[in-house]
Amino acid sequence: MRFLRPLYRGARDLPFFVADTILLTVKSPRRQAGLVCLIRLDNIGDFFLWLDAARQLRDFYHGRKIVLVANRTFADFAQTLPYWDEVVPVDVTGLEWRLAYRWTMFGMLHGMGVETVVHPVFSRVFLTGDAVVRILGAENRIGSAGNLNNIAGWEKEISDRWYTSLVPASPEPMMELERNAEFLRGLGLPPKPVSVVRLSEPAGRRKARRFEFPYFVLFAGASWPGRVWPFDFFVQCADEVHARHGWRAVICGGPADMQNAELIRKGINSHQALSVAGATDLIELVELICGAQVLIGNETSGIHIAAAVGTPSVCILGGGHFGRFLPYAESVEGVKPMAVFHRMACYGCNWNCSQPHVQGEAVSCIRSVGVQDVMLALDRALQ
Repeated sequence: MRFLRPLYRGARDLPFFVADTILLTVKSPRRQAGLVCLIRLDNIGDFFLWLDAARQLRDFYHGRKIVLVANRTFADFAQTLPYWDEVVPVDVTGLEWRLAYRWTMFGMLHGMGVETVVHPVFSRVFLTGDAVVRILGAENRIGSAGNLNNIAGWEKEISDRWYTSLVPASPEPMMELERNAEFLRGLGLPPKPVSVVRLSEPAGRRKARRFEFPYFVLFAGASWPGRVWPFDFFVQCADEVHARHGWRAVICGGPADMQNAELIRKGINSHQALSVAGATDLIELVELICGAQVLIGNETSGIHIAAAVGTPSVCILGGGHFGRFLPYAESVEGVKPMAVFHRMACYGCNWNCSQPHVQGEAVSCIRSVGVQDVMLALDRALQ
């Protein structure tokens, strides 16, 4: 079946590619002098890891108007930050699957008249980020030379030509914060210490969900069930944290995590835990994590949010992307998550797990992390 994937991808991409080409020939936008567009259409965790680089780009393009084209999952929160003048939210799924939405959104983007576009994503996507660079039609189109994680070789060969400049990227494995710094150096920014962004006071536009009692956050979800620590482990961990510190557990996550969060809440017998999974937007979630004593969670956006707002955190880490997003490199400055893992020979599998496991449950590298491992890491994180 693997040999059919390029055929499927080509058949899916062709109508969108043709529509984009037609749109490019229909009208030519009037370019706005000095207008800079930054593109981030990836996930929430990637966005938070990139924020220190975004701060430096604001300084680099000082005096010029900056527009962020952002995945709508974090666009509202992005509007609260001072690193750009305007945010354009994009439904990434709509770009990939709905031709009418794509045509409307791309028509608007094409008419913006951008002079310089910067697409700093290392693992580029042909049909979304690369296509936005193409449709903007900017005079200067800057991107990362990237890798082939999210793009086929033939797609990259095509979309590389849509850029006027590709910043070289080392083929060696590199933690994402270091990768962002590599891109900035390639743009011509002076080298600076690699650092976690510090959002001292997240700027919510309305009062977020906060609690008067001391609490800790359990982040119960992940993008794939195999990466989710067993819910009974979370329950044991919550009981022990409460016994040691007297804090109450607040369980967070998205709408897809509500069932697992409720299982954890019901399983906690030591105190009255709360679940807000699926009940917070990103602004509220950031405020909630900011007010927590500590966060314990799977490898997901919550861990990177905790680092950005200075909340100690413990991450149950598997081997799929080991070293790219977590653990944070020792050279990185700032509040870093405490990663708990048991290294296995199969690390670096990109979550194509080769170990025996039950479908829909935690894979071996996640399940091998015990409650006491997390509690020991928690003690270190709090120090």
